[in-house]
Amino acid sequence: MDIIIGSNSLTGQSLVQLLKKKKLIKNFLLFSKSNKNINNCYKLDLNKNVNILRNLDIDSCYFFSSPKYIKKNFSKKTYERELFWIKNVVKNCKIKKMIYLSSSTVYQKNHFIGQNKRKIEKYLISKKKKIPIFTNLETI
Repeated sequence: MDIIIGSNSLTGQSLVQLLKKKKLIKNFLLFSKSNKNINNCYKLDLNKNVNILRNLDIDSCYFFSSPKYIKKNFSKKTYERELFWIKNVVKNCKIKKMIYLSSSTVYQKNHFIGQNKRKIEKYLISKKKKIPIFTNLETI
């Protein structure tokens, strides 16, 4: 089984539409903080417990969940939550393959979002013995 965490994000919605078009969506479970725009999407608050994922045998986890890039969220503390979310999912789930969407901000010298994305990438790389990591969707 494959899952998409952040299926209501712009990237998540695009992937869901592509999967629907190719009639592959039935092979996926969808999770999002808000399940307003997508049918058959389970609500998942990554700040809390991810027990709903714990008993799943996950072949691929597409992780598109990130704080929205809007003015009220624009603080270092807000974006550091994403690392907590990733750790929570990796620690509590059996995942065979992780697909994580990073950001071009990792190349900007002192951009706090980029610094946080680099921390996440380093964390995921440190877990590569547990799960293979893909940070670029072109490698899939």
